[in-house]
Amino acid sequence: YTGHIKNFKVFNTTLTKDQVKLLFEKDPDPEEPAKPIRQTVGCKSASELADDSSFVDEFGHGCYWYYESRISGQSNCIRNAMAQAHCPVACLSMEQCWGSSVRTAAVSANIWSRQHEFYSKGSWGTSCVAKSTTPAKEAIKCGLGAPLNTAGCQHLGLTKCGPQNCTRYEFDKEGLLECLGDVTWMTMIATPPPNRFMPCAEIVRTHEPTCDWDDSELDTVAASIAETKEWSLLFWFESIHSTSCLQPQLRFLDGDGFTFSYLAGWLEVVIDPPAGNGCNRNTWLSHALNGGRDVGFPHLSEADVPIPPPKPGEKHLVVMGRTSAGLVTLQYDDQSNMDNANQNGGHPPIKGNRDFLRVINILGDVRLSSIKLQDRMITSGDIAMTRYTELAMMQSRRGAYPPLQQQVTKRLDREVSVFTERTLMVAPPVVMQSRWQASGCPWQFSDRVIQTFYDTARSRQCDAPYMCDAYYTAASIFQCANGPDTSMFFGMTPEDFLGRKMYMEFLTTITDFPIVVRRRVPNGPLEVMRTENFLDTLTEFVEVACIYYSAEFGIASRLQIVFQAVDGSIEGRYDVQHLITLTGDDLRMFWTIGVFFYILQVILFLDNMKNARDLLKACHMGWDRFDLTVIVLDAVLQIVSLVYFVIVGNNAADSGLAAEGHIGNLQQVDWSGSEVTFEQKKDSFRDMLDVLSASINANRQLDAIGMAIALLMFMRLIMATNAHPRIALITSTLTRAGSDMVHFFLLFFLVLWGFAIIGSWRFGNSRADMRDAFTAMKTQIDAILGPPGALPIFGDASEDYSYLIFVVLLHFVNFFFLVNFFLAIVVDAFTKTVRSLEDNDTEMDIISDTCEQIYTTTKSWCLWWPDSKKIVYELKRTDRRFLNAEDFASEGFGFRDQEHASTFFNHYKRHSFVLQDASCITDQRVADEYTVLQSKVKAISRTVEKLEPRTPSRSPTGHFDGSPSSSPARRVVVEQAVEQALEACQPLEASLPLMTTRASERSDVVEPSRLQELLEHVQQMRQEFHEARLESAVDRETVSKDRETLIQMAEAMRRDREQCTQLLEVATKLLHATQVQQSCSTMHDVQVSLERHVQEAASMRGAMQALQAGQRPTSDASGSGYTADLAAQALQAGQ
Repeated sequence: YTGHIKNFKVFNTTLTKDQVKLLFEKDPDPEEPAKPIRQTVGCKSASELADDSSFVDEFGHGCYWYYESRISGQSNCIRNAMAQAHCPVACLSMEQCWGSSVRTAAVSANIWSRQHEFYSKGSWGTSCVAKSTTPAKEAIKCGLGAPLNTAGCQHLGLTKCGPQNCTRYEFDKEGLLECLGDVTWMTMIATPPPNRFMPCAEIVRTHEPTCDWDDSELDTVAASIAETKEWSLLFWFESIHSTSCLQPQLRFLDGDGFTFSYLAGWLEVVIDPPAGNGCNRNTWLSHALNGGRDVGFPHLSEADVPIPPPKPGEKHLVVMGRTSAGLVTLQYDDQSNMDNANQNGGHPPIKGNRDFLRVINILGDVRLSSIKLQDRMITSGDIAMTRYTELAMMQSRRGAYPPLQQQVTKRLDREVSVFTERTLMVAPPVVMQSRWQASGCPWQFSDRVIQTFYDTARSRQCDAPYMCDAYYTAASIFQCANGPDTSMFFGMTPEDFLGRKMYMEFLTTITDFPIVVRRRVPNGPLEVMRTENFLDTLTEFVEVACIYYSAEFGIASRLQIVFQAVDGSIEGRYDVQHLITLTGDDLRMFWTIGVFFYILQVILFLDNMKNARDLLKACHMGWDRFDLTVIVLDAVLQIVSLVYFVIVGNNAADSGLAAEGHIGNLQQVDWSGSEVTFEQKKDSFRDMLDVLSASINANRQLDAIGMAIALLMFMRLIMATNAHPRIALITSTLTRAGSDMVHFFLLFFLVLWGFAIIGSWRFGNSRADMRDAFTAMKTQIDAILGPPGALPIFGDASEDYSYLIFVVLLHFVNFFFLVNFFLAIVVDAFTKTVRSLEDNDTEMDIISDTCEQIYTTTKSWCLWWPDSKKIVYELKRTDRRFLNAEDFASEGFGFRDQEHASTFFNHYKRHSFVLQDASCITDQRVADEYTVLQSKVKAISRTVEKLEPRTPSRSPTGHFDGSPSSSPARRVVVEQAVEQALEACQPLEASLPLMTTRASERSDVVEPSRLQELLEHVQQMRQEFHEARLESAVDRETVSKDRETLIQMAEAMRRDREQCTQLLEVATKLLHATQVQQSCSTMHDVQVSLERHVQEAASMRGAMQALQAGQRPTSDASGSGYTADLAAQALQAGQ
């Protein structure tokens, strides 16, 4: 210690506690021995610290003025000794004794959380009730506990006296008021004072719902009050209208309806109109306690403070209560008083639960602040300090306008939209982001540019008279990114969500509030952060997630709005995913359809197994690859679909409980309450979003699997159309076009990839639809499907010639070439399919074939015919073209005998296209030669198709040009065509003698001489072909270098080949007519056709002579050997 010492004593023995206390209290001041030193300049205890409310200095300033000057940093208290002596609290001029303030922390609770304005609702003012009870319950308890004082009731003019049991009217307001009547508590004397207790019915009648308070903490405070035996109520009040009446007047009722304390005038409580005049003219404010029931509810002592009538605009601090010593206390601003309340039996025992205080009754029109209830009596010094620190703030609280009661009761018309949404948002949306870590830019020049911007901005915006915060740095301009960021941001650390490190925040926090108070670093101080900086240049991925529920359909939905930084640009998209539930009738319908589907699949599976067994039995006849593929595919589809249905069925059955759990858990979160922390709310949302996302993703995977199964089933359905050629157009066309399709798509993607590479390189920096090669390919495909798509020739970019050239070439190649190539392949394959369908003699129509199949299968079962696969297998093995019933019975087809085989033969005999008249066939060799002849004709036709487009053309000078058709390879092909014609004529020559024999039998129709003449012409033609071949060999040796001669020879041979082909076709028709017609009556028509071809043979000889002469053959005047019309007529005649 350094300083002046007023008194110093040394003792040679240990002092007792009483001796120490005596020294402390009574040791005299050396300068004023008549006074103890503690009284003159010593310390003061907490209860002794109080300012003199009457003190006014020579300038008219009181203690509050000195408090404000001290707070503002002025030294007025130090300069004025009188102010220090009279205002020790305001000036902090008095030392507080050691140990005098050592008390346990007070337990407190607030009645109301805001300022209230009270306007009297009747003669007994306004009543406020704790939220854990109701006015009816408290009025009923008040009536049950009312004392019976007949004399007192007569004195007060009451019609109902004593306890009233009105329990049955708790929910009947009118009945309750009638039952209670005017029953009132009172002091148990003959002439009790009026108005100190309120009638029980007035608790209900004067109740104001807007002032009911939360009493959840009252149990704890009341228990502590019962232990300390003292309590205090602290509040601010203001008169609203009155300028000459004493205020406030309050009553406090416990859980029995007993008014244990009231605040009013000295020995006077004045009620409001109409029963009273509403104005207490008393000049003393009194706080009084009432005694217990066992002593007749006597009026105990009062603590009284003289006050002037409060006026509107003046805020006054009131503290009232009782001490553990039984003293009743009251302090009004800086005036205080206390009195002994232990007489007349003292205060009744304090209730140690929330029944300590149930009802507060307020008389008059006043404005009250929140009332603070404590388990301690506040000292005068603490009260003075509270008044000094809160007075300015309370003065500024003018109350709500209009008052809360009017706001609640007033009805204003307003336009509202009808709620038309079909879904409900069950949780506040969140915004999540992943971030990049800040680092230096790859190019140091970029860092210098950013620094220059920052220096310029700081010199102009942060120098005097302006000021910037400490966090305004070059990073505020721009930051380059390098790798994911996992550090603290906006007071949050990243959390794993959907495979990313995400910072999660409620959307309303960012959009509705300009600032938040968070820690910038772990364990750092709280700092103010602007929400506008939540998204910056380091943001890499942003997602806004919302959860909705459709009450009508029972669908839980997740909405995702995503923004992502990609290659220097921002891409936005949204996705709505649903968790669909099946309950009630929908679930029953699902199970009904599912069971039907399950049974059908089982039946199909069993049938497929039967087909597999039949295929295994017939394996000795060879494997049918198509049938084996179909059986395996069907088995896989059926097994997978059965398993899939079981999984989907279980998922559908649990969908209702799953959605109920997800949505129910979100609804249980108190999103607007303060009991659940901010982090807990975010954790709840994240957990539910994770679970809901997992369920939705699982359903989406099941849907994807289901779609794959459905597509495979659809492909299987298309494959099933092979059962009939009329509906097998798709499969047959694809089969014929398969090879060409493969080669076309190789070319197609090669062209698209080339254009994509060029487009992404040239236009990727300015067009989002060409930012990379893959996107450019998708853009091209869209343009092909709907030209011009996103690549119009005429548009904003048409002035760019590079773009114009690129687009024109792209559309020209893709549309005019590739698309038409594809169409040509499909049309050509389809044409071949239709042609093959027309050549199919056994096909009828699908309805007829279906009926025939059913009929044949039924008949096969009834007659026990052999298996159809065995019959087909034996038919393929035989080398005979025509069979009769005896052949089916004898050649191992599986029939028991000829009669059994005859049933099969007669069944198919009904169809004319498989029947042959034996009278027209006497030699099996003719039929065999006819088959060989057909194959040779087809070979010649294919050669013609190959050679036709390549016919050389003659130049204007009369010479043939040097086209590829005159190459040595061309010459070889021509020679091969001649060889094929010679080979085809061999079976023709062999068949004509048999025709001659048939014609001799029918001389009335065909003249044998004419047929013999035809035979001679054919033989002569063969000889001419042979000579032409020899001449060709000679010419090849002698004039091999003469191109024009070789070309002329090829031209002549082509025309001669055409004549030979026409002749062969006519002969083919002749053989066909001879073999398959049931009569031989068409020989005359054949003769006419052969006569025409005799003339064509003459023309052919002329062509051969022209060839030998080295000249190009020409047609005769009639053109009989070269016109397609004659060939068509010849074919028609041959039918």
